[in-house]
Amino acid sequence: MNYAEAKKLVGSQPTFALRNMVVALSTMQFLNTPAENLRLEAAKIVLKGDPNDKPVPFKQYALTGGPGVKSIANGNTWAESEIA
Repeated sequence: MNYAEAKKLVGSQPTFALRNMVVALSTMQFLNTPAENLRLEAAKIVLKGDPNDKPVPFKQYALTGGPGVKSIANGNTWAESEIA
């Protein structure tokens, strides 16, 4: 599973929600359904981050922002949090 597939599977969850998902699904893995095991694997991949997602020199990015604002702190990618 690559990063794009994993991101599609877990949706646009904030980082704390993905961490909570990993903890919850890791506690008793033998009780997980196959779909839950896929979500666990996908959440771990998304938490590691996209290896191709890097900031570009001389561009501005929103590092922080309130709810609904695309920013690095809210779990968006560098491309999504670019300030136009």
